[in-house]
Amino acid sequence: MKSTHTQTSKARLLLGGLGLLLASAAAVAAYPEKPVTVLVGYGAGGGADTIARLYAERLAAEFKQPFIVENKPGAGATLAAATAAKAAPDGYTLMVAPTAVFTITPNVRKTNYDPLKDYTPISTLAQGLDVLVLSKAIPANTVAEFIALAKKHPGKYSYASSGLATSTHLMGAVFSEAAGIEMLHVPYKSSSEYLTDLIEGRVSIAFDPVLLNQVSGGKLKLLGLVADARLPAYPDASTTKEAGIDMTDAYGKLWYGLVGPAGLPGDIVERLGAAIEKISKDPEVAKKLALTGIQPNAVTGKRFAEKIAADSKYYGNLINKYELKLEK
Repeated sequence: MKSTHTQTSKARLLLGGLGLLLASAAAVAAYPEKPVTVLVGYGAGGGADTIARLYAERLAAEFKQPFIVENKPGAGATLAAATAAKAAPDGYTLMVAPTAVFTITPNVRKTNYDPLKDYTPISTLAQGLDVLVLSKAIPANTVAEFIALAKKHPGKYSYASSGLATSTHLMGAVFSEAAGIEMLHVPYKSSSEYLTDLIEGRVSIAFDPVLLNQVSGGKLKLLGLVADARLPAYPDASTTKEAGIDMTDAYGKLWYGLVGPAGLPGDIVERLGAAIEKISKDPEVAKKLALTGIQPNAVTGKRFAEKIAADSKYYGNLINKYELKLEK
């Protein structure tokens, strides 16, 4: 009798477990059944916000459910990052963020999230161009010409950044070292703050694709690209390789990505990744992103996770090398 009761209990447990699995599978298959929140750790109108809204609109059309962008600015996007990390792993809270949130910020200060453990990487959305934007007051039109000027006048030229230990700062430091030149670093709080100084020649150069709209407007000039080859979209922009500089390790570090909390079901990750790959091939999306010096780029799932880890190591090594820890 006891044996029969035990067998019945085991059978009920197995059936109960199977029921939970079937319910979970059904929920994933139906995803999304309600609006999805997409967190952005910056205010409206910035790069991350623009990209998030563009992809949210396309994802909503793809999945027939709203993808609602929620701006949650504060503490260099770490507030939004912590919120995303603590969200339920059901696919209804996601986050769009640039490289820095996952690969730079945790290397320079303490954060209440672990970029390698607290998230499920879904896909990169866009890739920023590694550009050298020069003040029109500087008499150089190629990377090689600027390097020659800087070598002739050590310390005369300066580069602007969006702040200490930002990607724009680190790119300038890496370029200066690779080129064997001395430039003064002038940190600002944002690219909008140094724009006037760059246009008027009070600072010489900056490494920020956001400035490309000022190039098209004729206020600045695109000196070149940190790249092996020229781009069809900017055929007159010379490259660091042409100037004899090896900056291969710096390529492809400016990206925006979509993540969810750790433990996000693989089927949801795959479905979102596939949708993003499809959206990234839309010429209209590429056209809209090009206005800000960004191009669509989908690196999904495991490959994106590997990229976050590799880029975090790259920036961590630079930060230690240049002693840029903002918090001990």
